[in-house]
Amino acid sequence: MNLPKRVLFTLHEAAARWNCQIADIADWALSGHLEIMMAIPPTSFGDEMLSDLVVIAPSDILAMFRRDGSGPREMVIRRARALGGGEWQHIAALEDGLRVTREDLMLLADGLARFEEEHGMFRRVGTPPARGHDWDGFYGALILRIFRGGLPEKQAELVDEMQRWFISSSLGRRLRSAFPARPAPPMNIASLMATRSGSTGKSCAWKAATPRNRKPTSAVAPPKSCWHTEPVIG
Repeated sequence: MNLPKRVLFTLHEAAARWNCQIADIADWALSGHLEIMMAIPPTSFGDEMLSDLVVIAPSDILAMFRRDGSGPREMVIRRARALGGGEWQHIAALEDGLRVTREDLMLLADGLARFEEEHGMFRRVGTPPARGHDWDGFYGALILRIFRGGLPEKQAELVDEMQRWFISSSLGRRLRSAFPARPAPPMNIASLMATRSGSTGKSCAWKAATPRNRKPTSAVAPPKSCWHTEPVIG
């Protein structure tokens, strides 16, 4: 559901938005940075009739924003200015003025956004900050690695492994200069075979003891006796 944007903000809402006091907003309006306004019924200002939103002179209501809290809750004003108008219009002296309370005072959303833009108070909506690293994917891969294989003996091994993960990921291609991958050490096949065979001396000793090309030897005949016996015929 696409609702229209807000047009007005009360001074209390603006103070909460900017983390300041209403007296600060009155000061900024007095110095010309903001325009405080209110909605009025059709009112005669001399020869002109003003209604709806009109601009209020900050100096006419400044006493309402005393920082010690002693200011009045409402005041009576006798001048106002139309939106976009250049001159202040005054109420005749014989007529009653306009009664103003703090809750009646507002700021236009356009003026509020312009003030924030000029003073760098907020990042512009719709421009997300640039992403450098995929930290969500990094933490997911780190948790999965620890769950499956536990922690390595040295922290440097884990750091090196996660740097390799950054480089292999889609965003990690941009980090090759910042995180150069260490070359893998050459694999020593002989020591690997010796480790697997349990030998601590010469590598692959079990191969030398049982060569594959050795032919089986024939059985050795027992030596003949030096005595020649003849069968006795009785």
